[in-house]
Amino acid sequence: MDNNLILVFDGNCQAQHIAAIFSAMEGVQAFAVGGDLGYVPGYNGRSCAYISESEVIELCARKSTGSKVIQVSQSTIHMSKAPSKYEELVDSIITFPHIQLFSIFPDEFRQNFGGYSNANRHYATDLRILEVTEDRAGTGGQIARALREEIALYPLFHTSVHPGGMLTSLLVEHIASKLGILNEDVRSIIRDVRSGEGLNFATGHPVPVEVRLDLKFDWGIQYNYYETMIRSAQSAAWQETLRAADLITDIRFHDSQYWLAIVKASRALGDIDYALLALEKLLSLSRGHDEFWIYAFSFCNSEKRFDLASSYVEQCKDYYRGQRRQYVILSWMAIINRDLDRAVEYASEYHSRAPDRPDSCLALVKSLALTGQIQRARTLFVDSYRCGNIHTKNWLMNNLIKVKETGLDLADLESL
Repeated sequence: MDNNLILVFDGNCQAQHIAAIFSAMEGVQAFAVGGDLGYVPGYNGRSCAYISESEVIELCARKSTGSKVIQVSQSTIHMSKAPSKYEELVDSIITFPHIQLFSIFPDEFRQNFGGYSNANRHYATDLRILEVTEDRAGTGGQIARALREEIALYPLFHTSVHPGGMLTSLLVEHIASKLGILNEDVRSIIRDVRSGEGLNFATGHPVPVEVRLDLKFDWGIQYNYYETMIRSAQSAAWQETLRAADLITDIRFHDSQYWLAIVKASRALGDIDYALLALEKLLSLSRGHDEFWIYAFSFCNSEKRFDLASSYVEQCKDYYRGQRRQYVILSWMAIINRDLDRAVEYASEYHSRAPDRPDSCLALVKSLALTGQIQRARTLFVDSYRCGNIHTKNWLMNNLIKVKETGLDLADLESL
């Protein structure tokens, strides 16, 4: 394998996850162009690395003799590849398809497209879109075939654009084949990806039973237990949560959502040691989700497991490697510890590095308010609200709870 292969991925969360997977391959450096999307995907304990367009240009200019910089671009329904400032500078461009399955997640469908009317029609649309993106990426319809063959027997997506391990492995295999690096070591990684959960820090499950019936999807009794577990956890029926979890023997369902439910149920029922063991498993699967780290730190602090809480701080730093989301996590941890000067420091760093993220002001607003800088905190929040688009405004309104009990008066926010 070429020891100087540098891959720059563009696209959504799928591209970022795949970039992290390729980083685990010998002789490969892989980056995602742009910034995180609120979550930093990883593979085998290592996070996706990000790079700006200007840094890609510099990379192309100073690459060593024999090295190659290859643009790996996600084909979508709108374009075969993303336009870039560096496409004339890279050694070559390869593409892979965007994949989606909005049809089984009615809530996500409504949020993105409006009314959800007919599961079969929406499913047919998903398949047509996949055929277009596959045609543009040159995968020969492989992923659409796999989807048709498997989806009736097992849910292949966690959300509309977060595929599980099987489909992710096909994307990785396609790219590796195009790069000419499909050796046994790479195939071993592909097998590992296939057996894993894919992108699963958030979930759209359970899929409504009427949707499954309309589409003639029968995911079996194990999915029924999984559905019961999630719904029970959502309603804080903790005994029922654990009873359902105990019935799930199919390890494909022993995923992040499974362990999250067990953590919360066990904690609520007083089995702290088992909750902490489940928490370790959860963090081993989904290290790129802010809320899991913050929850773990808060949980350990509340149980006076201060050494474990400190270890989570170090694990967090090791995973994120100084990337911007590290600082928002550290800021919330400092707020929990009432180390408010450090909270302001970390939150300010994140705010300055994440102007594109709707959550960039929240930790700073809260830490400023807690240090008595009420007017500065209010001005920051109001300015963020006024300058935001409708999605940012809705997000801020839905997360006002994060700045409660600070003395900050935002009662007039919706009138601004």
